[in-house]
Amino acid sequence: MCKERGPVGGGGGPDNAASVAVVKRAGFSYEGRIRDHVHTNGVWRDSLLYSVLEHEWPHDPASPASSSDAVS
Repeated sequence: MCKERGPVGGGGGPDNAASVAVVKRAGFSYEGRIRDHVHTNGVWRDSLLYSVLEHEWPHDPASPASSSDAVS
């Protein structure tokens, strides 16, 4: 039985190029920026938000992510 899923989100700091590259490579779309979202080391920092919807996600039966469909 296939379960419906909502959007999956991801985020990171705009200065973290590796984090941004991961979500883009995974097929996530840029949704926006939350300004002064996280207070780290005495400084307020922005967060970039990304998401992917179920119909946008590649459904490759050979991929490890697809094996979770078999778990109930």
